[in-house]
Amino acid sequence: MRVLLYIFLSFNFTLLAQDNCNLDVDPAAKKHYKKAKRLADGLRYSESIHNIKKALEIQSNYPNAYFLMGRIYELKNDMLNAKFYYEKTIEVCPMYSPSVYWFLASVEMEDKLFKQAIVYLNSYLDFLSISEESKLMAREKINLCEFYYNLYANPIPFNPKPVKGVCTNYDEYLSALSPDNKYAYFTRRKVKNEVGMLRSETVEEFTVSTKKDGKFDEGKKMPYPFNLRSNEGGPCLSVDNKELFLTICAVENGYKNCDIYYTTKIYEDEKYEEWSDLKRLKYPVNKSDSWESQPTLSSDGNTLIFSSTRDGGLGGSDLYSVERDENGDWANLKSLNINTQGNEKSPFLHVDNQTLYFSSDTHLGLGGLDIFYSKKDSSDNWKKPVNIGYPINSVDDDLAFFVSTDGVTAYFSSNKLNGIGGWDLYEFPLHDKAKPEKVLFISGQVKAEMGELFSSAILEIKSMATKKVKRIDVNPENGKYVGVVNVDNNEDFLVTVKIKDYAFNSHYISSNDRFFDKPADLNFIMKSIEEGESFRINNIYFETDEYDLNVQAENVLNSFTEFMLINPNICVEIHGHTDNVGNKKSNLELSDKRAQMVHDYLLKAGISDLRLSYKGFGEDKPLVQNDNEDNRAINRRTEFYILKK
Repeated sequence: MRVLLYIFLSFNFTLLAQDNCNLDVDPAAKKHYKKAKRLADGLRYSESIHNIKKALEIQSNYPNAYFLMGRIYELKNDMLNAKFYYEKTIEVCPMYSPSVYWFLASVEMEDKLFKQAIVYLNSYLDFLSISEESKLMAREKINLCEFYYNLYANPIPFNPKPVKGVCTNYDEYLSALSPDNKYAYFTRRKVKNEVGMLRSETVEEFTVSTKKDGKFDEGKKMPYPFNLRSNEGGPCLSVDNKELFLTICAVENGYKNCDIYYTTKIYEDEKYEEWSDLKRLKYPVNKSDSWESQPTLSSDGNTLIFSSTRDGGLGGSDLYSVERDENGDWANLKSLNINTQGNEKSPFLHVDNQTLYFSSDTHLGLGGLDIFYSKKDSSDNWKKPVNIGYPINSVDDDLAFFVSTDGVTAYFSSNKLNGIGGWDLYEFPLHDKAKPEKVLFISGQVKAEMGELFSSAILEIKSMATKKVKRIDVNPENGKYVGVVNVDNNEDFLVTVKIKDYAFNSHYISSNDRFFDKPADLNFIMKSIEEGESFRINNIYFETDEYDLNVQAENVLNSFTEFMLINPNICVEIHGHTDNVGNKKSNLELSDKRAQMVHDYLLKAGISDLRLSYKGFGEDKPLVQNDNEDNRAINRRTEFYILKK
C-alpha cells in the first residue's frame, strides 16, 4: 500500500508527549515514569517497561505512562501492543497528543480499516497546534482512506483462467493478441535437451499461437528473422497483421539495453509466412543510452506509444508517443500527460484509439505497479487515469495487460496464480467500467467472380447516424482489407465496395448485428456491369405482406443512388421477388408493389425516370428451392436489371 505510515520527528520521548489533560499525578507514579523515560532514552526498553507498569499500578489513568509504553512498542515494531497502549492514552486523555491519532490512523490503514482511520485523522485535525503542512498531509491521508475504502468495498468480478492452448508446463509471458484476435504472440521459455547436446539449456522462443474453433493451439516458433537471439518479445501488430513491432534486449559494452524493432510480412499462405529483416527504429524512438520497450500501435497505424527510461522525463520510466510522417518515418516525440515522477510502463492502446491501459507505481494504487486506464478527451489529451480495480490490482506488481478487440476479455501474464506452468497467460471477463469504446472490426477479401483481383478498389464504411464515411484501401496484391470504426450506441453502418465498371455491392450492418460481437469476416464478390444481367441489392427487407420501405432499406437505396449518379449512362429495371408462401397471384401483386416502392424512392432521390423502370415476378424466379426458411429468405429479394450501360 502506497501510504506514508507514520511520521515522528524525533525519537525524543519528551517532544512527542504533550499531556494536555492536566491530571493530578501521584508522586510515586511520576517517579517510576521519569525513570522509565530515562531508560527508554537509553534504549533500555525492558527495564523501562517494568517501571511503566509500576507507575500504572499506582495510577491507572496516567496518560504519559500509556503513551510511553505505546511508543516503546512502536519502536520495537510490536504494532499490536503499540496500538493497545495508544488507545489507552486517548481513552484517559482524548486531547493528549496529535501524534497518537496519527499513529492510530496509520495502523488502521495498514489493517485496511479505512473508516476508523478517517475518524482518527479527523481527531488529529482538531488539534490547533499542528502546522498547515501537517493539516495538508492529514487531508491527503483522508483522501487516500476514502479511495482505498471504495476500492476494497467494491471488488470487481475477477476469475482469471489460463488461456487454453497457449499455457503449457513452460513459461509463457510478454504476450500480445493480434487485432483480429486470431493470433496470440508470446515468449516461451523452455528447457532444450536435444540429442548430441552435452547439457540442457534454457532458451526463449518467440512464438505464435493460432485460434481455431475458438481455441488457441499450442503455438509454433516464429520463423526467421525471429529467434536469432534471446530476449525477444512484447510485440504489437498493425490491424492487418502485416507490420510487427517488438522489443529486443542485448548486451552492448557490458550494458544490457532494450530497443524497439519492426518487421513487415512479405508473404503468407495457409502454411507459410515470410517476414522482412528486423530493423531497429531510429531516433526519436530508440536512444543508445536508454531502455525503450513495450510498443503499442494505433489502429490507423500512425501512432506508436512506448515506454522509455530516457533522460528528460518526469520519472524513471515514462510513456511517449510518436507519429508516422508522410515518408513513413517516426517523428514528433511527445511525453504523455499521464506520466508521473514515478514509473509508467506496459502501455496497451486498444483498437478504439481512445482507451489506453498501462501500469504505474505512482498514480493511486494498491502497491508496486498497478494497472490503470485512461480515455482521450475532445482535445486528444489523456484524462485522469482510473485504477482498474481490486482484485485485478494487488499489492504486487501488476502489468502486461491487454484487452480483446470486442472489449469483452482482458489478458495478463502472471507467475503468482495456480496456473499450468510458472508464468502463464490468463484471461477473464473485463468489467463494464473498464471496457474500451465499442468498435466495428471487419476484414475480408474483394475479388471478381473468377477470382481476379483489382488494382484499385475502395471500400467505404458509412455511419447511418453521422453520415461519416471511412474509406479503406483494398490491397491489390491479395484483395484483402481491414476496416475499423468506433461505434456509438444503436449505430448502423453500410459497407460498400466501389470499383469502376462493376455493379453496386453493399452490406448493411445493423446495431444488433453479429458483426459487433467480435472481429468478423465480410467478403465481396464483384460482378462486372453487363446488359441483361441482374444484381441483388442486399438488405432490402419488407415486413410480411407489406411493401413500405424501412429506414434500413432507405439507407441502402441512398447508397445505390450514389452508384447511379456516378454511372450516368446506366439504365436499370427494378425487379421484385417473393418466396412461395401464400397465394401466387397475391405474391405477384406484392412483388410489383415492392419494386414500385424502390423505383419511386430512386425517382425522388434524383434519378431520371428515363433510366428507371420496375417489374414484379412474384414467386416465379426463385434462386434456390423454397424448401426451408433460409432458402425462402434468399428468394425474397430486390434486384436491379441492367437495361443499358
